[in-house]
Amino acid sequence: MKGTLLFFFTFSLVYPQETAPTFFLPTISGENFFASDHYGEKAKQPKVTVMSFSASWCAPCQKEIKALDSLSIKFSEVGFYLIDYKEKKDIVQKWNNRLKTKIPILLDQYGLVAKKFGVISAGDTGGLSVILPQLFVMNETGDIIYSHTGYEDKDAETLEVLLQKQRRK
Repeated sequence: MKGTLLFFFTFSLVYPQETAPTFFLPTISGENFFASDHYGEKAKQPKVTVMSFSASWCAPCQKEIKALDSLSIKFSEVGFYLIDYKEKKDIVQKWNNRLKTKIPILLDQYGLVAKKFGVISAGDTGGLSVILPQLFVMNETGDIIYSHTGYEDKDAETLEVLLQKQRRK
């Protein structure tokens, strides 16, 4: 029993629950997206929110987006959003026309929101690097309850189980 408690205590120290940053971004359709409307203390319509940082040049992103599309239908009460990393609107629009996703795409043209979420990191040579996709799940209060870098088919199953648990709360 002591070993189990020690494990959970150590685990919580290593992986503290973080609060997701709030931000504003334009959508590809020209609307304004305010994260604070969706999660956090001042949310107008608080809900579980899934955000994936993606880009048109990212092959694993394409696979993740297909999985997220399916999950967004199954979990219609969850807010799903793609955040395009540092691409111009016309490139994102062409990409969206190919994808045919129903998930709203937010434009992070300068990478500022990616920086807030820690998507950008210092590389081995001192430069900045980014690995996409990076997925974040926030609960209604704005706590990041799950995050993942990259994409493998099993990641969709993990996300589905997590969303099922959130549904039951």
